[in-house]
Amino acid sequence: MKSNNSPPRRFFKELRFQQLQALVEVARQKSFTGAAQTLELATPSVWQQVRGLEEEFGVELVRVNGKLVELTDDGAALVDLARPLVAGFNSLHEAFASRTNSCPKRLVLASALQLLKNELREPLAEYRRRHPEVRLIIIDRPSTKARQALEDGEADIAVVGLLGSLPGASLVATRLTAYPFVLLAPADHPLLDASRLTVRAIAKYPLVLPSVVANSRSRIDEVFRQAGFADKLNVVADGSNFDLLLDLVVQGFGVSVVLASPLILKRLTNDPHNTPVVVRDLTRLFGEEAIVLLRRAGRFEPLHHRVFAELVQNQVRAELN
Repeated sequence: MKSNNSPPRRFFKELRFQQLQALVEVARQKSFTGAAQTLELATPSVWQQVRGLEEEFGVELVRVNGKLVELTDDGAALVDLARPLVAGFNSLHEAFASRTNSCPKRLVLASALQLLKNELREPLAEYRRRHPEVRLIIIDRPSTKARQALEDGEADIAVVGLLGSLPGASLVATRLTAYPFVLLAPADHPLLDASRLTVRAIAKYPLVLPSVVANSRSRIDEVFRQAGFADKLNVVADGSNFDLLLDLVVQGFGVSVVLASPLILKRLTNDPHNTPVVVRDLTRLFGEEAIVLLRRAGRFEPLHHRVFAELVQNQVRAELN
């Protein structure tokens, strides 16, 4: 019976997997040198591993007979116990990979409607084609709410617009492109006669603006307020997306100040006869919105999430060239 004053056994610290692996390999090779080559260790290291086991159990496990290493009865008994443990541990990586591969993969993307319809349309289609095994869930949210969904853990990736500063340390942002503010006006509108647009000139006409809950509307209102025209605006309609605002301008409700996807601008520029509306850049007056791909910082990111992020980056940049 052990005395209460005996030092405690630190079994898991003293009996290490590498020692058992060395003993099993020595038993298989019947040689310290052969075991060392298989384990990619120095021969003295293998010898020390086996000697450590002998000290741990207090028995002789191997004997050297010429060039061969033979197991003692105790050594053979320990090898019989250790062999399945070593084999199981060595196959752990493959077993885990098999288990995770059999589990359904999921990717939740949060983004705004205009981004989903334009910059993300082709990347989403391509990702589904390449990775049909991934359950892709799309959350349609305005940028601020899409970002919040990511921070709350409801989404894995968010593609959003940022009018202000980049997110703090909890999120990692990758810039994809930028949406400029533009003027949409009928082709015969007197505003288009001016060589240089001003806030004062725009404020004189009926306006069709983004919804008051949109980030872009906050920027628009701020610019008009700083110029002293906030209480003089004639906002005849507001809308929640670019297509609606464009249609209202076409119908003659007024002119619009709105953020525009570069892909939409490309389409309108390449086919000016597609719509009787003219687009003028307002970046000088209202700035632009950075479009970024957001991920949570400091979190493990599954491979299928990284693949999607890289696909979005590559395809968005390619589409804009």
